[in-house]
Amino acid sequence: MAETARPSVRDALVKLADHGIEATEAYGRPDLAPRLQNLRATASEPYVRVLVAGEFKQGKSSVVNALVGHDVCPVDDDVATAVATSVRYAAEPVAVAVTLGESDEPIRRAVDPADLAGWVTESDDPDARRPQLVEVGLPSEMLRSGLELVDLPGAGGLGSLHGAATLAALGRASAVLFVSDAVQELTATERSFLETVAERCPTAALVKTKVDIHPAWRSIVERDRAHVAQVVAVVAGVSARLARKGAESNDAELVEESGLPVIASWLGNEVVLGAGSRLAEVVADEVVEICRQLRVPFDAERAALDDPAARAALESRLDAARGEAERLRAAASRWQQVLTDAFTDIGADVEHNLRLRVRDLVRRSEEAIDGFDPADAWEEYEPVLRREVAALVADHNAEIYERVTEAGRQVTAIFTEDAADLSELLAGTRAVDGTDLSTSLALAPPEAARTGKRLGLGGQAFALARGSYSPSLMFGFLGGIAGITLAAPALLAVGLVAGGKGLRTEKERRLAVRRAQAKVSARKFVDEVILHVGKSSRDEIRRDQRILRAHFVARAEELMRSATAAVAAAQRSTGDGEATVARRADIDAEIDRLEWLEDLASRVRAAVQPQDP
Repeated sequence: MAETARPSVRDALVKLADHGIEATEAYGRPDLAPRLQNLRATASEPYVRVLVAGEFKQGKSSVVNALVGHDVCPVDDDVATAVATSVRYAAEPVAVAVTLGESDEPIRRAVDPADLAGWVTESDDPDARRPQLVEVGLPSEMLRSGLELVDLPGAGGLGSLHGAATLAALGRASAVLFVSDAVQELTATERSFLETVAERCPTAALVKTKVDIHPAWRSIVERDRAHVAQVVAVVAGVSARLARKGAESNDAELVEESGLPVIASWLGNEVVLGAGSRLAEVVADEVVEICRQLRVPFDAERAALDDPAARAALESRLDAARGEAERLRAAASRWQQVLTDAFTDIGADVEHNLRLRVRDLVRRSEEAIDGFDPADAWEEYEPVLRREVAALVADHNAEIYERVTEAGRQVTAIFTEDAADLSELLAGTRAVDGTDLSTSLALAPPEAARTGKRLGLGGQAFALARGSYSPSLMFGFLGGIAGITLAAPALLAVGLVAGGKGLRTEKERRLAVRRAQAKVSARKFVDEVILHVGKSSRDEIRRDQRILRAHFVARAEELMRSATAAVAAAQRSTGDGEATVARRADIDAEIDRLEWLEDLASRVRAAVQPQDP
């Protein structure tokens, strides 16, 4: 993919991070550099990702095309998008299909941009090529600032496969455009989905499409605005067709009437610049924190030089700070215990709740199967079961996300509280998806649904004859014993009555068999999905625990090194006369350099503010 010109905000953040990294190297603290190196990589990323989500056939692809001014995402009344399409800036049109190899390594393959429809839309061929993502580069002014639009497959609310996949992608997005047709107000599933989106990605907008063909769109937009006022920042009615006609005819009024400028302005001012502002805060805060740790030894040494008589008290104070840092780093520290307890509870509670959800799903599935004949309705019920499984997995993943996030807050609070004493001591020296499995695993129709179909005419005749033969024979035999000769019509009537009852019994028996087989098939499908989801979620919880532990251990070790360096600096602060004056001047010069870098970080942070739309 061709590289886009980066926004100046990101250039400034890259330079600021570079200054901080150089300072860690110059002052012998390479342990502080990884923080800024990770942020530098984020700032170097030229794209601000915006997910375009919504139900199937709501106009997502048309909105993307109108925003970028190119027919990049296929639009078809009969075929829906099935693969996420990422649209970025490039000097020339280019496309890359990304698939996963056997070892889950991404395999990138250049494709013809004119053949995108064959790569990203639905296909009846089960063996059709289907990448995980298609990246497209276009020479669009809208994208030049670093905006990346990701056209997602239909979400289908929380009760769909793609909806769960969309939620999984939110952690890597700066904003979400949720698209819905203006023919009606948001459905219950759409509103629920938007609420969940807002929890994970607060920067969101609602786009009501096709306003040019729905006369009552304004009232619908106003009602939806009231519904989601606490959830999304912008609600706008848009006509991609009017925007396209206005652009082709260079009619500014028509473009304005299309509603598209409202969304374009929001993307540029709130999303792109807002993302830069939020990143600037993080980078600046990290640089300031690193500068403060770097100057701790200089402050300690200067304090010792300024008041040699108080050196003993100073060293005692710094020793206490080192002891606090050692306790903070120890496995028995409070934050370590809170972390362990929190994730133990998460693992137990999440697994228990998953079992409850599965039990409830199986119960509802069996009740549903008891209400229809699998021989006739299994194909209609199968997608319903898939959606319910996807909803279960989405709820399960959402619970993990919420619980892990809350655990992170708890550990951060405890770590900050425990580090407060250390900071005070140091400051005294100076003057923070499994859902795809439900599509890949086979949900085969139950055996009875394949082989135990309804009785045909021949089968019914055979069952009727079999059911009537024995009763007719029995009544004739009993009549002979009693000396009564029963006429053939009477025997036939008796046989038909008994045979009809036998036919009904046989039909009911076969229906019961089909339903039992359908329940077995449904339970097997659910069990296979949950087996993989359970293993995946346990791995994810353990991985999150290790990440949090490693993060805070690294912070504790940084503080430990700072305290140790301060003690060493205070102990070597000896000498008098000219040597002392020269050393104090050197210390002041180093502190001035660090204060300059702190001031630079503060100025960069203050300068990067999002503009009003």
